[in-house]
Amino acid sequence: GLIVLVAGGAGLAAFELKTFLSTHKALARVPTSAGTRQGGAFVITRGDYSYVVGGGGLFVVDVSGLDRPDASMALVSESGRLHHVYGKHMVRTGIGGQGELSTGPTDGGDEAAAIRGDVLFVVGGRGLATFDISDPTKLPTKLGGCLTGVATRAGGAHCLAHASEPVLYVVGGFGLATIDVSDPSNPEPLVVDGPAPLQQPWMKDASTGQSQKTTVLLTGAATIRGNEGMEIVGDDLYLSGGEGVACFDISNPRNPVRRFHVKTGVETRSGGACIAHAEGVVYVIGGLGLAAIDVRATPPRLVAKTSAVVVTREGGGDVKYYVDPEDGAGKLVIAGGGGLRVLTADHAAWAPYDGERGVMQPGDCCTIL
Repeated sequence: GLIVLVAGGAGLAAFELKTFLSTHKALARVPTSAGTRQGGAFVITRGDYSYVVGGGGLFVVDVSGLDRPDASMALVSESGRLHHVYGKHMVRTGIGGQGELSTGPTDGGDEAAAIRGDVLFVVGGRGLATFDISDPTKLPTKLGGCLTGVATRAGGAHCLAHASEPVLYVVGGFGLATIDVSDPSNPEPLVVDGPAPLQQPWMKDASTGQSQKTTVLLTGAATIRGNEGMEIVGDDLYLSGGEGVACFDISNPRNPVRRFHVKTGVETRSGGACIAHAEGVVYVIGGLGLAAIDVRATPPRLVAKTSAVVVTREGGGDVKYYVDPEDGAGKLVIAGGGGLRVLTADHAAWAPYDGERGVMQPGDCCTIL
């Protein structure tokens, strides 16, 4: 059956979605110490290996054992063998927490990662770091890095790689940066056309900035806390944050242009939001619940929202869309500080929104294998 991996402050856990609904038990768990009390953790998977990143550093987890009857996961060490000493299988990213490009992670957390080819990109409050992951049986080797200009002192960043162009999009509390990653050892922010970044972009709409050449585009969705979500669908780049959802046209991948911005009412200004897309609907999970936006409508509009008891007031959670192989129905899996939840993607069947029901814990990240 489908397996979802959830990364949080306590480590990485794997759940088989079909059995989880009845047993509420994990298939396997592994401690990573990547997450922090304030920042949670982020997970991304390629093949049999998952990369977990947070304020505590970068970890590699072998998840090939999840297919066995005695499902298991194991940390990868420098020698390719399995050890139970954190120092042997942790990479310091140097980009966690407040300020950019410092020497080591802090409790700020809020890192994210993307993969393009054999390169892992990790972003956080201190910038962008690139790693060689050509041999997943060993710890990644750091290649280079750069400042992004998007992270605030209180928040982190999120990133996505373009499917065909050597471009990485990085979003944070100050806005959206487009990074040229054709040389992973020397990534460079691109100069684009757009409103100039303001000192406090979360206080005003993006249209208030004067047009100029800049490396950071205002999104209209950002807050000082950061913790934005991202999703690429065709030529559209969707961004979510404490002020709603913004969409950028990336038909020219090196020069994004903002198309629209929608507020949902489920985000908190002190937290962020994550998104998923399916069949013309963008799903947004924030500290106050779950929302659905019809992006096929003109203009795009909020069509439904419901409470999500597993999300958090300060960190939000993560949401992923999948098609259930048993009944063919579209469903959403939501991970947050309060646990894991599965519900229908048919927003017409959602329970009425009854306000905030979150819990005060760091947000989690999930991915479906």
